[in-house]
Amino acid sequence: MQTYFFDIHWNGELLQDEDGAPHYDEGSALYYARVIANRLARGSDEAAIRIHVRSGDGRPFAIVSPTPRGPRAVNEVRVRAIVERDLSRQRSEDVAVV
Repeated sequence: MQTYFFDIHWNGELLQDEDGAPHYDEGSALYYARVIANRLARGSDEAAIRIHVRSGDGRPFAIVSPTPRGPRAVNEVRVRAIVERDLSRQRSEDVAVV
């Protein structure tokens, strides 16, 4: 498991993640960042929201913006299915460890 930090940039304000969140891989961390961005974008200006993802050692990894509203592309649906499968696998392994 790797730790990633998710800093929220919104309308010129910065909320820096001090705790981080563990993820199995980069895809899972990117999906998590997109979920945060999409939830914040509900009822607000999508263009004003960016999630800056940092790796465990503090290096910048990615900048994620909310998903544009409207129909989803086929490849996005496939990627989402893969990530959701990996997340459910992760949850089942976490339960098995406890």
